[in-house]
This record gives sequence, structure tokens and C-alpha cells, in this order.
Amino acid sequence: MIIRWPGKIEEGKVSNETVCLTDFFATFATLLGVPVPEDAGEDSFNILPVLLGKEHSKPLRGSTIHHSISGQFAIRKGDWKLIEGSGDGDYPRTKEGKIDVKTYQPVRVPETGKWDRLDYFEIEPDGKYQLFNLKNDPKELKNIAEEYPEKVKELRDELDRVRDSGRSER
Repeated sequence: MIIRWPGKIEEGKVSNETVCLTDFFATFATLLGVPVPEDAGEDSFNILPVLLGKEHSKPLRGSTIHHSISGQFAIRKGDWKLIEGSGDGDYPRTKEGKIDVKTYQPVRVPETGKWDRLDYFEIEPDGKYQLFNLKNDPKELKNIAEEYPEKVKELRDELDRVRDSGRSER
């Protein structure tokens, strides 16, 4: 991520902190002085200390949750990334390889016009996992899940904990 903010962010400053697009919600709320309600920004962290070069002793977030358009979850923690399922997270496809858009069925409540069900494709995980060490394999070319079953379990447990609680810890 590249950010330019003259007078606030030091030019040429580099950080190894993991950040996510969702973090802009909590960060902008902080900049505007608007409190974030408990039921909003579930996975958003205020990254202003990182942007402003403030010292901090530990990562701002314990892990980063990712979610693909097809409903496939992944978690990143440090150099490790675990993807739930063996798929690529893309749209569901027909046997011919075309995007299967008929599977997307959002539903509105007629009385209010609000979305009652705005789901993704709800593809069930296939019980397989993909594990990558991003420091050694930033392009995610070699799935090492079978070589590191204890890391798969650790990250799977963390993903389940975050998913069950409905939010990342802040």
C-alpha cells in the first residue's frame, strides 16, 4: 500500500505491518472523531499509528481475515496464510467454465426494501486447506499444508474463533 499525506506521513517511510482495505473504516472514523459502534467494522483496525510512524511493540492485528467473492475464507498471521478449501475463491463456474451467475439470489424484504439475504455463493468448504509461507513463497505456488499440520490446525482454530465471535479482536 502506498499512502501520501504531506506533513503527516514521512516521505519514503516503509512499514512491514500487515494492513487490509477494511482498516480504512476504523482509521477514517478515528480521523473524523466518530466512534465505531460495536456492531460495525468487525475486522477493521485503526492503522493511524502505523501511518504516522508511532512506535508499537506488537502487530496492530493478531491476524487478517480474507473472504473471496465465492465465500471462501482465508486467514493470514505473520508470514503464514491458510486458505479454507482447495478452490481459487473465484465465482462458481459451469462445467463449460462460464461464470454461474444464476446461483446468486439476493432477496429483499418487500415491506422495507432492505436486503434480507445478500449472500455470496455459499460454496461449502471441501475439508481441504491450502497453507503458504508468504516470506518464502509470496506468489503462493507451493501448498505446504501436509508438511505443517500443526500450523494448519493453529490457523484453522484462529479462523474458527474469529468467525464464531463475528469479529477480529481489537
